[in-house]
Amino acid sequence: MLSCRRYSLDVRSVSSPTSQPRCRSRGLGLICGGWLCLVTSILPAQDVGPGSLSLVPRWDTVRTHAPRYFEAHLQWPLRTLLEGELELECFVGPELQCRYTSYETALSENGMTLSVVVPPPVLNRETDNYVVRAHFRGTDRTIYLDEHFAVAPVRWKRTSVIGMIEDRSGSVPAGMVETNGDASDFFRSLQLEEFMPRPGRSRGTSSVWSMSPEQELSLLRGWQQVVTNVPPADVPTDPLQLLAFDILMASSEQLGKLSPGQRDALRLWTQGGGSLAVSITGKVSKSLEHWLNQIAGGRREQPTVSVGSLGEVTLLQESTDVLHAYPGVGRSVLVMSPPEVESRDWQQAMFHLWKLRSSQQDSIQRRGRFQFDVDQDWTRHDSYEPLPWDVTFDANATTLTSLLLPESVQGVPLWLVCSVLAGCLLVVVPGDYFLLGHFRLQRWTWLTVPLIALISSWFMIDTANSYMGSRDFVQTLTYVDLNADGEPVRSSQFQLSFPATSRDVTREYQETFEVDLGEGRSAQSALADDPVDAFERSGIGLQNVQERLAGAGTPALVAPADVTEYFGTVPSLYSLRRHVNQWTPRVSRITRFGLLSGLPDAAPSEIRELQWPDQGKLDRETVVAELAQAHPESVVLCWQRGEWSMHLPSEATDRLKSIAEHVAGQTHRDDRGMFHIVAQVSPQGGPLTEDLALDTQQLVVVLLQAEAEGSQFIAWRRLVARH
Repeated sequence: MLSCRRYSLDVRSVSSPTSQPRCRSRGLGLICGGWLCLVTSILPAQDVGPGSLSLVPRWDTVRTHAPRYFEAHLQWPLRTLLEGELELECFVGPELQCRYTSYETALSENGMTLSVVVPPPVLNRETDNYVVRAHFRGTDRTIYLDEHFAVAPVRWKRTSVIGMIEDRSGSVPAGMVETNGDASDFFRSLQLEEFMPRPGRSRGTSSVWSMSPEQELSLLRGWQQVVTNVPPADVPTDPLQLLAFDILMASSEQLGKLSPGQRDALRLWTQGGGSLAVSITGKVSKSLEHWLNQIAGGRREQPTVSVGSLGEVTLLQESTDVLHAYPGVGRSVLVMSPPEVESRDWQQAMFHLWKLRSSQQDSIQRRGRFQFDVDQDWTRHDSYEPLPWDVTFDANATTLTSLLLPESVQGVPLWLVCSVLAGCLLVVVPGDYFLLGHFRLQRWTWLTVPLIALISSWFMIDTANSYMGSRDFVQTLTYVDLNADGEPVRSSQFQLSFPATSRDVTREYQETFEVDLGEGRSAQSALADDPVDAFERSGIGLQNVQERLAGAGTPALVAPADVTEYFGTVPSLYSLRRHVNQWTPRVSRITRFGLLSGLPDAAPSEIRELQWPDQGKLDRETVVAELAQAHPESVVLCWQRGEWSMHLPSEATDRLKSIAEHVAGQTHRDDRGMFHIVAQVSPQGGPLTEDLALDTQQLVVVLLQAEAEGSQFIAWRRLVARH
């Protein structure tokens, strides 16, 4: 009782022990409730449903390291019309990779379907997830459409896709091959797994190479070839949509069902590096003559294919049942009379479409299998040695930054920085002490010191802008591939932006695909060149090599706020927005079938008119000498019979030499990874640069030109196939 009275007396003079806390809590509750009502009235509400989204791959299977194509099916069960935009956020694990926003659309009870294209995800581990988080953002509400787990390949896996342009799934293009009525023999002949080593296969003549089932399974674990159906109505009119395929096959009958835009997309994709097989059946329309001539590698002055008045197709330059052609920098096969599926002619046609190296073709013909290192243990899952078809990350953002970054960016001289700093200190310390002290105005020190600091900072910023410029440094390296007539069929541009200020950058695109490679970071340069050697030099044990290699050579990551945002219909017509940071290099890859804007209208005439003579041979030294005479300020590269010949300008800088070596290395790939088996892969348009390799079994000519300012480099590339 005594303690209670004391407590009561202590607080009575202030207030009641219970009334004031209750009043304060009620007032705080009213304030919070008012703020909550205000915020919810301003911000659109986010609901879960009632709409739903199903995200379905456009094609039955997904090609590795190529853009992802989805069909987004939106369902809206209410009768009210909902206007807004579909937003997809793509996550690789916990990290946001890109954001896609559609054009403004209206969602009714009938639902709708949108075509969505996003950059290819790269997963380092099989435990990683590729998640697409979806929203429909209306004018007054936002509907959350759940997270969708999408299948994405692991970085060391490779899935190749063969497309059949047929109405029915599982059909064989008419006139392509002769089978015994069982289509499985045909589909099996398209896959290169038949030539993998098998247990008990002979190794030479004196010993036997036996492979256990575990070794065989490990050898095949990273590569598969899948055959899928492509109805003629679904063949796109944009060749960039065909990046989803390695090989396409069609009969002339199905080609007749395609529109001119669909056939033109097939032509551009094939001339730009794809592989297309066409079987000739029945009568062919005269309107297909020019298209077939381009697919067969013919020229305007020297056609290869002729279509008669009765619809018959005739080869003008050679008589064969299966024609192997080189349209542009791609491959094609024209089947005039169907061979047996087990015949050598059909096997050679498949080797031609897969672009197998000549050494592997010889090994298959002699021993019936690919040529591998038989002493390597493919069951070593922790091995740092790649599989034969592993991915080679050899041109990431860091590598391209070191190539394209200007040799000298003029900064503020050190003497000027020291002078401004010394002047600031002299004004602040002696000036403040003597001048303000003389007039007894020391109380104004709190104003003069910040003012002098602000003036000095403004002066340094203005001086830095005057020295370094207020505009961005934009450096580009562009590969332009030419066809037999010297016309550009594909452009692959690597653009480095060195921004003067941090801001959001927006660009408009049409029938062009851009992929962000990230910010270049010098810490990855050693890992990209020789990761194992770099780890050994740094003292890291080999037991950690696999974990370190999982991130080595992959594109450099950026902050979540800097991710690329796509608005519109990719790649047909859209805008791309990204945030760039001041004086931080940002690299992107831009792919287009045809010529990119901002480039010269045509390649130099000397490389456009270069042809294999009817009589005699085309020597690489002669080609280099002739082009160097016409363009002495340019770099000339020529590949023939396993060797390069090069001409460098007399005043070539170290930067130009490095870029020339890089272009040569991208044009001819060393036999590492997948290039141990093939000489070239079909266009991918993604962050990997494997598709830049050309068929160096032929004569390849490259003319590398640089602008006077050294900010734009163009590599005109021409594959001169011998007919």
